[in-house]
Parts: sequence; structure tokens; C-alpha cells
Amino acid sequence: MRHFFSSNLFKSWCSKIFYQQLVPGPLEDLTIIADDQKLYGIWFQGQKYFAAHLPLAEVAPQANQLTQQTALWLQQYFAGQQPTQTLPALAWEQLTPFRQRVGHLLCQIPYGQTCSYQDLAQQLGGFNYARAAARAVGHNPFSIIVPCHRVLGKDHSLIGYAGGLAQKRWLLDWEQAHC
Repeated sequence: MRHFFSSNLFKSWCSKIFYQQLVPGPLEDLTIIADDQKLYGIWFQGQKYFAAHLPLAEVAPQANQLTQQTALWLQQYFAGQQPTQTLPALAWEQLTPFRQRVGHLLCQIPYGQTCSYQDLAQQLGGFNYARAAARAVGHNPFSIIVPCHRVLGKDHSLIGYAGGLAQKRWLLDWEQAHC
């Protein structure tokens, strides 16, 4: 069986307490999960790979300072502002080195702009990386703040989004209108 997360992460989870907060979104609610030090993800309800690598049975159904801080960032974003709220540290270590690299490239896509999966592949080393880049984008646990919704097909078509294409279209239109 192939694992898409850091294998040492399970060892460190034994002593962690995770918290979650539900935040209203324009189309669907979002779930934020964090521990006391880092943000582990933001997912739309029903999103593919929803907290797929987290021990959901261990997540406390209550907010903490980091989930509240992230919720404020999302509220600013959905109010049409470029968020000024500082985000908590992201738990990049839960991802493989390749997925971390893709995530950092996603963070470089400016608000209101897009790129293609092929563009990402070129930055990763060549056209042959397109499918791997697409898989990494699809498994991004940090919806919206690591802007995987800004990645389109090479012909600028709206393809692939774990949160659903309606969410992706809405987010892109929202950013264009408020950029």
C-alpha cells in the first residue's frame, strides 16, 4: 500500500489534541482542523479526501485559538477583502516532500490569477510531472488558503477540484470580482 503522508506523523499524533470549527461558506460550510500549534486543514463539507489522513475520532468538536484565527481569515476573504489576518503555521510536515513543493508553488499564484497544471509541471521539472502535480493539487488539505482552486486545464478549462467544480467556479469568480 502506498502512503501519501509522512510516515512519522502517526507517531506524533498520539500526543496531540485536534480541534475543529465549522465556518459558514457561501455555498457550503467549511471545517477547520488544527492542534495547539498548527493548522492541519480546511475542507468543504463532502469534499474528496476530507481529513483523509487525520485521526477524526481524536478530533475535539470545539474551536481553539488557531481555528478561530483561520475562521477570521476566511470571513475576511468571503467579505471580499484580501485577508490581513495572520494565518497560523501550516502543518506542511503531514505532506510528502513533493506535495509540500506543489503547495508552496500554489501559494505563489496571485489573488485573482490562475495557472495551468502544465505550468505547475514545468516549474516542477517538466511536462511529465503534470499528472503528479494534479494529484498533489487535488489532495491539498488547505482549501482556499493554499489556492488550488486557481489551477486550470492547459486550455484554461475548469477541471479538477476536490471541493467540486461549482465551488471552484464560485471562488474564481469571487476573486475576479474582488481583486
